[in-house]
Amino acid sequence: MNLTSYLANKCFALLINSGLENEGRNGRSALSRSRPDTSPQEILPPWSAEDRDFLAQCDGCGQCAAACRENILIIDNNGRPQIDFSAGSCTFCGRCAESCKTGALSLEDPYSSPWTVQAFVTGDCLARNNVLCRTCAEHCDEYAIIFSKTNPIAAPEILPDRCTGCGACFSPCPVKAIEMRRNE
Repeated sequence: MNLTSYLANKCFALLINSGLENEGRNGRSALSRSRPDTSPQEILPPWSAEDRDFLAQCDGCGQCAAACRENILIIDNNGRPQIDFSAGSCTFCGRCAESCKTGALSLEDPYSSPWTVQAFVTGDCLARNNVLCRTCAEHCDEYAIIFSKTNPIAAPEILPDRCTGCGACFSPCPVKAIEMRRNE
């Protein structure tokens, strides 16, 4: 993280913690809006069968979650694995698929794309609101996030052909302006 982003994040945290946000039209500050730690769309593990096939094949054993080195696989209330990007990012190591005995997760073609998940930047993005921040790009090892000069402050754009959907940009975002969802 560069010094400018670090200072911007510290200033933002100070504003949030001191309660000095300006009230918005709806009585809530744009800075204080809350969002769940995970994207609203449920994200199945990499190398999942199609939704219906996955649900039919997954027996809820939890072996994929136990095998996950990054600890981003959680078991939902229905006993099915889901990705929790607030816990980290996916390295696509394949251990989850290797541990699956039912075929719900399959590494038949290890060179195929593990999923269609990608990152998307929401309107809450600091840079899109003229506050200097490049935190998302600083965490993207694939260089899938570029900044274009559309406002006084350059705003992030995600390059879909480079984004692997790993989620490395999700958790570090100071305002939770990154959503991870299937790109269909």
